[in-house]
Amino acid sequence: MVAGYPDNTFRAEKPVTRAEAAAMVLRLLDAVGNR
Repeated sequence: MVAGYPDNTFRAEKPVTRAEAAAMVLRLLDAVGNR
């Protein structure tokens, strides 16, 4: 559900933006809908 940054890092200490949160929710809904 979570994609890293273009430099292949994951910055867990960085706050999540609304756009990033929305993308995560959409990926989750897509995954659940495809069961």
